[in-house]
Amino acid sequence: MDPAAGAPPEEVLVAQALAARQLAHDRIVLAYREQLCGNGPGPTEGDLQAFARHVLVEQTLVRLRQRGD
Repeated sequence: MDPAAGAPPEEVLVAQALAARQLAHDRIVLAYREQLCGNGPGPTEGDLQAFARHVLVEQTLVRLRQRGD
């Protein structure tokens, strides 16, 4: 069963934004780890920009949800 079933739409959006931000963060951490081990160049500029966009979306959704309460 889907845990988001029955949740208010704004809660689902915040949860999706949180998950997207966490995935972007994990990708950056993995890239830095590989770089430290000599196995890669580290995160790309695109990785860092995507993370920043995910953070902004998540923060905006949280603020909008709080205003609506």
